[in-house]
Amino acid sequence: MIVRHIGSAWNEQERLDLLSLASDFIEKSTKQLNLFGHKQANNLLYLNQTEFIGVYYNFLYKLISKLIIAVGFDKIKNGLLLDIVILRMVEPASKLRSIALLDEYFGIKHRRQSYYQSAPQWLSLKTKTEAIALTFARKHYSFNFKSIPSSNPVIVV
Repeated sequence: MIVRHIGSAWNEQERLDLLSLASDFIEKSTKQLNLFGHKQANNLLYLNQTEFIGVYYNFLYKLISKLIIAVGFDKIKNGLLLDIVILRMVEPASKLRSIALLDEYFGIKHRRQSYYQSAPQWLSLKTKTEAIALTFARKHYSFNFKSIPSSNPVIVV
């Protein structure tokens, strides 16, 4: 009785690979022991039967997102802007290219139209983001402006 067609082989190596796959299938589906000796394949992944389709950097995205929340930038409430900020930490690119790279690197999709609708509001967020950064720096690093050297030295006569 044929339960499943595993594949067709065109050379000896493919035949051996298919026999290994078939043995694994029989073992897992029937729970029966092999009558003619058990040859352990030790293959967790059959590389010649797989195709690499890509990778997402979700750990990096989640890590930077948590840093953004810890600093307080999540109060901006503009997901597209924050996603572009995260991506530009990884790879500096134009804003429109960043939208494409968000999908490529993190699997996050934004429409270009969303950018055109959202971008005009970003300039008004400048003072809010500066205030958030300053509050964080004062709270965690005892920051004050006295610690910044002046670019215009004051000459006292």
